[in-house]
Amino acid sequence: MGGISWFQNGVQLTSKLLWLDLFSGTQFMIIFSKFYQILLNFNFKVSDSIDYVISKLSKKIYCITPFISVQKDFGYSDVTQMNNGTNRVHKLFINSAIHAKIYDKLTNYYNFRIKSKNNCTIPDNLYTLTHIY
Repeated sequence: MGGISWFQNGVQLTSKLLWLDLFSGTQFMIIFSKFYQILLNFNFKVSDSIDYVISKLSKKIYCITPFISVQKDFGYSDVTQMNNGTNRVHKLFINSAIHAKIYDKLTNYYNFRIKSKNNCTIPDNLYTLTHIY
């Protein structure tokens, strides 16, 4: 993902990469061929939203941070009436970017604290789990 409008349960893997459990906002994404076939084979219902289907089908969802794509309000293409021309979606992307930055700051803070205590180093595979509401 290059930018998202909402997410839940993320883990900051690196300073530029956030793992996501559940997300919304698919205006910029890269889908690898192996997963693309899984997506094509999925039996979509009329009520399905692509973002939630992707979240259900894959646990390998990553977002670039800071976002390289934020949706602008120039006449929203979605059929959702409340999003059309209200600047609401742009605000959701900005809010998600702020939450992603909080994940980054928390991870950096705790990694620094762990490294500083008793002169020990943090293992490469240790991550700070955080849930922001």
